[in-house]
Amino acid sequence: MKILVISLLRLGDVIMAAPAIASLKAGRPNARVHLLVNSQFRAAASMIEGVDKVIGLDREQLQRGLGEADRSVFESFDRLQELIADLRREGYSRVINLTHNRFSGWIASLIGVEQTDGLAFTPQGRSTFGSAWFRYLNAQMSVTDSEPFHYIDLFRFATAGVSERPAFHLIESVEGQKQASTLVERGRDLILLQPLTSDQKKNWGLDRYAAALKTLAAIHPHVRFGILGAPAERSELEPFVTGLSEAGVPARLLVCDLQTAFSLLKRARLLITGDTSIKHLAAAAGTRIVEISVGSSDFRKTGAYSPDNVIIQSKEPCAPCPHRGPCSRESHACAESLSPELVGLAASKAYLGHFGELRLIAREFEDQADLYQTGFTESGYWTYHSLRPRDSERALARLIDLASWKLYVYRDQLGPVGEYGTEGVWLGRALKSAYPEQPAEEWTDQASILETQLERLESRLAVFLVDLREYLKRYNDDRLMRQFQERVRSYFVRQAGEPVLISYQVEILSVLDEVEALTGNDFLKIRKLSDGLMQAHQRVEVELKLLRSTKTNVMEHL
Repeated sequence: MKILVISLLRLGDVIMAAPAIASLKAGRPNARVHLLVNSQFRAAASMIEGVDKVIGLDREQLQRGLGEADRSVFESFDRLQELIADLRREGYSRVINLTHNRFSGWIASLIGVEQTDGLAFTPQGRSTFGSAWFRYLNAQMSVTDSEPFHYIDLFRFATAGVSERPAFHLIESVEGQKQASTLVERGRDLILLQPLTSDQKKNWGLDRYAAALKTLAAIHPHVRFGILGAPAERSELEPFVTGLSEAGVPARLLVCDLQTAFSLLKRARLLITGDTSIKHLAAAAGTRIVEISVGSSDFRKTGAYSPDNVIIQSKEPCAPCPHRGPCSRESHACAESLSPELVGLAASKAYLGHFGELRLIAREFEDQADLYQTGFTESGYWTYHSLRPRDSERALARLIDLASWKLYVYRDQLGPVGEYGTEGVWLGRALKSAYPEQPAEEWTDQASILETQLERLESRLAVFLVDLREYLKRYNDDRLMRQFQERVRSYFVRQAGEPVLISYQVEILSVLDEVEALTGNDFLKIRKLSDGLMQAHQRVEVELKLLRSTKTNVMEHL
């Protein structure tokens, strides 16, 4: 069996494909896995265990062929056609498209295999997704207020169909080890800093990093600091490192490639960074991470994928902002609101592993930022919890919602009752671990509030489904159909304030938008709307069973 995995976005996305490929190979050890990436990321792709062949797509050359006047009109078309022909000759039995854009979708479609998972297109131009997990990606992951799965979990659920926590390993090269040994000494306590990102909005600022490192150096005078950077960043980082040294902070500039950076991370006790690909290397290396989440960073989807990391999220209401476009504020408010003192103190506690003391820092600086600790549920997916105790209700709603999605998508593979009880026990343990001071009666009260909200939603969805069956008798009455759609939309727009219902709101409003975009087929509109409401109703049933199991079997015994 030969499988092609497509990852044609940024460097970090290529690295995040590693656990999905590991899960894929674990279930199909004899399969040969090829990975299609942008050519400039071939070196990173070669670090992923389980990849038998890396294929490069030269996107820059394609863009030059389209934009430069002295090139043939058909140059880019011919190059792309040649790539598609080469891929077709490989004889793949399955294509998995991890890149959710039209370009990759058309490539996946043109290869023409029997099983395509992820975005693809029919000959008529209609989008297909191949699995419920990729439909979830389409509906939930682009919405700011939703509480989605981490991209890594979503990719491995969609590609391998397993929920066990995956291995996240990268291959350490001999050359990387050799270069790292020339840059840092063994046996020294090393903290690495990656201060620059590929997006200016995600940068916290070199002056703030310098002040935070001064705090760290004063608390831990034995620590040495390494400042990571790519060759193109040398000119910007050299004066930064010089300034640190002059201020008495023992820092060294470490300009290197990815393989050397990975070996350096395996020697370090801590990495401080923004939303960068180096963060994902650190997760694979087993290095603890302090992640500063500002600008368009959305840690819920791409946060450091390993346990016991610390995420510092700005509390500015505009964050996270869209990836495309400049900052909408007069100044970089989300970065400016985070004080170097907060970052320095939080990094010190993370370095020592003193998470109990981090709770005190979270309370002291709660007007500036939310602090989160990362982890994994016992059922195997990444999660986070606030280091402030007052966020327990939202944590319960988030974990119940994610667990219900997993149980719903896997419902055909599960036993009738036991799986809900097992998942409920696991959720209870996760909540107790995250909020050890919260008494059992408060958990029970919060669960009862969520249960009431879900029961109301279940009842309303049942009414909508009954009404829709009545409309089927007069499906060509456009006025009645528009009125019904407006009733449904109005109800779900009103649910925005209840955390446990946000994903249902996103799901149904997305279906309504699709229905309204259809033209000329009233029966198809009703069928699509009926399917969407039925799926939401079935998922509410799953969520209620899970919530009741959690409350009955766990909450009363916390």
